[in-house]
Amino acid sequence: MSDLDQQAMLGEQAERLMSDEVFKTAIAKVEQRYLDQWRNSSIEDGLKREKAYLLLRALGDVLKEIQIVIDGGQVASATIQRSRRKG
Repeated sequence: MSDLDQQAMLGEQAERLMSDEVFKTAIAKVEQRYLDQWRNSSIEDGLKREKAYLLLRALGDVLKEIQIVIDGGQVASATIQRSRRKG
């Protein structure tokens, strides 16, 4: 399997993951939990707010990385299709 084929396959898997209802629900619940922790922290509890903020950022980083895999897979698929038409 070529690198392009592998990128395309990983991109398709990532797309399925992002459209999976269980995954979307889990992400939404985790995100809401972190937002609630941040919003409901007392004025004196800066450490709790900071932790919730960092967790939200980490969750966002994971989602961005999955999107990068999707985008790379789409580019790889398009490249494969172009090379098939030429060849």
